[in-house]
Amino acid sequence: MTYNDLLNRLIDLSSLTVKPARGERSGCFSSFDRRSDYLPVEDRYADWGANDDGSGYIRKLDDGSIVALELNGPGTIVRSWSAMPSDGNIRVYIDGELIINKPFEKYFTGFGSDFAPANTPDICPHISRGYNSFIPIPFQTSIRIELAPGWGMYYHFTYTLFAMDTVMPAYSDHFTRPGRIALARLDRILHERGVHTFTPSIRKTIPAFGSVLLYKSEAETPPPHPSASSGAIELLQIRLNDASISRDIRISMYWDGEDEPSVSAPLCDFFGTSENGRPFASWLSGYIGGVYYSRWLMPYSLGARVELTNASDQAIDVEASVKVAPCRDADERMRFCARFTGDGKSAPQATGYNAAQFEPGAERFPDWPLLITNGGAGRFCGVHLRITNMWTYPNGMKEGEWWFGYDGCDRLDWWWGEGDEKFFVDGEKFPSTFGTGSEDYIGYAWAAEPPFALFDSPFAANSDMPLDGNGITSVCRYHVADNIPFQSRFEAFIEKYKGDIWGEGNRCEYEATAFWYQEPVAANGIKECKPENKTEYICRQKIAAITRPALRFAPARGWTNDPNGLLYDGKQYHLFAQYHPADIVWGPMHWLHAVSDDITHWREVGIALRPDALGTIFSGSAVVDMDNSAGFGSGAIIAMYTSHGDKERQCIAYSVDGINFTAYSANPVIDNPGIRDFRDPKVFRDDISKCWNMALAAGNRIEFYTSENLRDWNKTGEFGDGLLDERCIYECPDLFPLTAPGGQTVWVLLASVGAPAERGGGRVRYFLGEYDGASFRETIAPQTVRWLDDGFDNYAAVTFNSVLPGADRILIGWAANPAYADTTPADRFRGGMTLPRRLSLIETSSGMRLSQNPVLPEPIAHVSSVDGSLPNGAFALIIHADKPFDVRIENINGDELLLGVDNENNIYIDRTNSGVTDFDVWFNKPVYKRATYMREQNGECVIHLIIDGDLLECFADGGAFACAMRVFPTAPYSMLSNTTDVRVEICSW
Repeated sequence: MTYNDLLNRLIDLSSLTVKPARGERSGCFSSFDRRSDYLPVEDRYADWGANDDGSGYIRKLDDGSIVALELNGPGTIVRSWSAMPSDGNIRVYIDGELIINKPFEKYFTGFGSDFAPANTPDICPHISRGYNSFIPIPFQTSIRIELAPGWGMYYHFTYTLFAMDTVMPAYSDHFTRPGRIALARLDRILHERGVHTFTPSIRKTIPAFGSVLLYKSEAETPPPHPSASSGAIELLQIRLNDASISRDIRISMYWDGEDEPSVSAPLCDFFGTSENGRPFASWLSGYIGGVYYSRWLMPYSLGARVELTNASDQAIDVEASVKVAPCRDADERMRFCARFTGDGKSAPQATGYNAAQFEPGAERFPDWPLLITNGGAGRFCGVHLRITNMWTYPNGMKEGEWWFGYDGCDRLDWWWGEGDEKFFVDGEKFPSTFGTGSEDYIGYAWAAEPPFALFDSPFAANSDMPLDGNGITSVCRYHVADNIPFQSRFEAFIEKYKGDIWGEGNRCEYEATAFWYQEPVAANGIKECKPENKTEYICRQKIAAITRPALRFAPARGWTNDPNGLLYDGKQYHLFAQYHPADIVWGPMHWLHAVSDDITHWREVGIALRPDALGTIFSGSAVVDMDNSAGFGSGAIIAMYTSHGDKERQCIAYSVDGINFTAYSANPVIDNPGIRDFRDPKVFRDDISKCWNMALAAGNRIEFYTSENLRDWNKTGEFGDGLLDERCIYECPDLFPLTAPGGQTVWVLLASVGAPAERGGGRVRYFLGEYDGASFRETIAPQTVRWLDDGFDNYAAVTFNSVLPGADRILIGWAANPAYADTTPADRFRGGMTLPRRLSLIETSSGMRLSQNPVLPEPIAHVSSVDGSLPNGAFALIIHADKPFDVRIENINGDELLLGVDNENNIYIDRTNSGVTDFDVWFNKPVYKRATYMREQNGECVIHLIIDGDLLECFADGGAFACAMRVFPTAPYSMLSNTTDVRVEICSW
């Protein structure tokens, strides 16, 4: 990414239509009142309406400075804002180096070390007391912002993080001559934002209480190729003969033959203003010379319709122009959506929530919903707010004496704009954007104090407000470079402290139009539901309450991914896992600790490792140091893990009681050699050489190290078969010996392959060969690609270390695929592990391969299937067949799983119609719907299928076939059919 690329993000509207990449996310660090908190243990919100938002911070430093922002990159600060920047310095550390150190006010009004003030008024607008800067501050690995004493009051720093392989430009680039010219050019482009020639080509009269089709571009029958009717509306202009009734006109837009519109709002609200017709111009919309304009890019594949409906009792004349551009890749682009919320009489209920939570005195008060989407990826891009804010003057004050404020006059308890914006992304419990006040979100400040100014700017405007603030206020805020990407769900709230009617003659009513893009399959995120649609939504909400697994580990709450530190200490099994306790999406990683007596029933112990000054806690392993080689005590458990901060380094922590861990004071024990991906150490004991060995993922290679004391490590070798391209990396390696059928020792190297979603997302490879205590060499069918699992949902799989010589080698994986792991239906927890699998080596017609068989407790019941009914809870089917067959597993709603052996002797499992599948575009792709395995033997086929919670696992042919697949039925599977050619046994737990 170049500096020009960063600047172009401020004006590039086509980028809003592109589905967010994995790892792309945005948020805001602000000075909000830290009394507002989410308590995960109690699962409740505390002091959610706390309103002392002027000076909140992450932590305070010894010199009295505050840390306002800390992030790991790559990424960029997109927007900075303050209501009162002052002389105290802002210090910005980029990639560990102090780059900006100047008075906070000069940060907004100056440019580098220039003696003159900044001169980019549209990139750095100072609007109605609010200081704004959209000059990007890129960083590669980390950024920290500190504010010194005397810095002022109130701040926002809005950021965007990109995929880990993104290369960012240097911050200094914008001080070069080309950089300054690029800034000047961008500022001029933004300044001319409202300049559009209006040449109407459409003239219509909308009858009273009638509708007209303003624009249509649709084929009467579907064309042979979608691109034949695709396009994108890039400029829409409308003029009414009477703008004062523009709120009686509703604009609706339909994409690709929709029955319900993706866009539906009062006309003036859609264009970001009120019916009073005051001129304003922003980058996305405006009202100039009596003409409304919209520049939102609106792609479609199979056609578009724009309709206007007149709710007034008089006919209205309309002139319009619709500029359409070619869009051959419209199928790959998201759809534009806009939705009006609120009717000026009562606040809408938040879909999927208990309305009582939002009442005064309840834990979610004073949140008021702006937008709630569900079921697909998208980008939130802004909102228009219309506020009816009316109140009686205090103490008999007359209209001509309305100046309120700090000069001794009466102040009013009437201001609507105290409410903070709160944006929850992909199910997070605490919002990644938490503001300091409604006018602060728009970009101005101190709006409770006169004068009550009108303004416009590229990304925000106050297009209507009475001189004394008493009446209708119309404000809009648009997100372009600072759009908020989401993968599955987005929830936007804004605080509303006042009731619709409060006190005699006082009103505070919100109405909002939200703007966003979303995948075509789910473009109508919060459409006004018909009863049948509401029923469907409720059904999907029930799916979110996923049945907890009975035979494998899942956390009580929070997000879990890779299993870490799998260990058997001679008495019990230990499982550690990547863990985000405060949310059900990936976040700052901890290690969660669970123990088991039988490897199938787990109990949580708590959090073993927490982020520290070196970074968050990524994956690793654990061993028992029986001989006290590390010096922390005989029998101490030593955890080795990756600290993920400004770079990835290997660290250790120790526990003498098996529960409480202490980080080694001299961490890291292996520093980063200068590469980005350097993680996931797997440590094991080499009893022959009497030393510790380790396999470590390093980009497209696996490195090997040895140590005598677990503290001092030497690199001894590396392995890479050269088959990974630049878009893939290895993760979570494991190395262990197994005895082959002929009695010889064969070493198995596991390596998870992190790949783009279109190439499988994430799967585990294994290699067979020799290990000499220094390096691994693939000797059995080298260059052969072997996959651990034939399904889609087993990643980061590793095996247990054991203090018992000759113990079985048992493996557990993360039951998910990185391609869609963070979008799967979930409630209090997301993520879990596969069943434990016992590993061995077998000979097949195509050579040696791993065999995997599940480790299961004794079933409660074991019967032959007679009537086709299935038990509740976890169950297993043992299917015996000696010829091709098809079995169907169904529920009362018609969801079905298909399983069988086809005429070509392939085992297959098909989840195409298994339940809810459209929560993520990748989960719903054909490549992820059907798993197959070509059998290497003839004769009877015995298949073991276990369904536990949202995971099915299948094993056949002596463990040569192993498959894990996630399923989300709308009701428990309860029936078995097509069993005439097979014999079925059923086990239940």
